[in-house]
Amino acid sequence: MGIQNRNVADDSQLKREIYTLNFKDDILVAGQWEFAIDMAGIADGDTIKQFTPGFAGTITAFDFYVVDPVTTGSKASTLNLEIGTTNVEKTGDAAATLALTSAACDAVGDVVNGETIVAENTFAADDTITVEAASTTAFIEGQGVLVIKYIGRHINLSAQNNLSLGKPEKDSTDTENIFVIEDVQLFAQTVGDDTTHLLAADVKNNGSSVCSTTPKIAAGATAPSCSADGGTGETDAVLDDDYVEVAAGTELLCNLSFVNSAATGDWSKGFGHVRVEVHGYWKDEF
Repeated sequence: MGIQNRNVADDSQLKREIYTLNFKDDILVAGQWEFAIDMAGIADGDTIKQFTPGFAGTITAFDFYVVDPVTTGSKASTLNLEIGTTNVEKTGDAAATLALTSAACDAVGDVVNGETIVAENTFAADDTITVEAASTTAFIEGQGVLVIKYIGRHINLSAQNNLSLGKPEKDSTDTENIFVIEDVQLFAQTVGDDTTHLLAADVKNNGSSVCSTTPKIAAGATAPSCSADGGTGETDAVLDDDYVEVAAGTELLCNLSFVNSAATGDWSKGFGHVRVEVHGYWKDEF
């Protein structure tokens, strides 16, 4: 999960070094459930009985693909999704629906799209998901596949402690044994969720924090927001002093914490990529 590396940048006065930790949530998975539907069997109520996904995630869309056409006219049924007992919603706080009709399903390959989903679409691993039917005028024939698309988060993203950024090691040109940290930066990118998240990174030297304020990606004016699908944020830490000295060979460690915007500890929502950078130089070169 964590990858650390050291970059060295020479300029006319200082040989600066950057120690980097890359943390990637690489278990975020887009997928879909597929259910064969005998349209003649659709009746008002739970067309597909409740099922439990077994992982946390977000429902993004639902569509119906016709594989055997409807030939009898004036038949219809309206489908919607529930998580638990709550309707998955479109804009306006109403249930997002998918309208099956004879006219829309009269040819093989027809695709009936559900309404755009915008809210009440996040599920936990042990939630139940149900497809409901309403306003049904019974079909006589017809077959199709109902596809429910999701972004799944197979995550156990609680606090990550003691991730290594590496050890400042002097070379033959360094006469001092002291590496000076002058800056700590945090970068993050969200994937597949439109809820603002908070992420904090705490860099430690010999078990003690080097920052008086932990760098954090957060909503609000004090730090850049990292929200929306593909959103990014970055922020700097405030060091305990103008600079922090680290003995050569001391491993720099980083603790990461993840919470959602309500700070409820919901690990089903997380970042796609996090990068922590420690910038510094050797004391004898200043």
